[in-house]
Amino acid sequence: MSKTGGAPVLALADSIIYLTALLADRRRAIDRYIDYFGETWRPHGRRAS
Repeated sequence: MSKTGGAPVLALADSIIYLTALLADRRRAIDRYIDYFGETWRPHGRRAS
């Protein structure tokens, strides 16, 4: 086996890790509808009195 045979595999692995890190950093669209912490939902632009 050549010494450079693993370089393309490592480059692919690095790309996959980078892409998954980018995706994990974004908030999912569904998260705005899920009440994770028991907060009362209010439409945007309205304040609680």
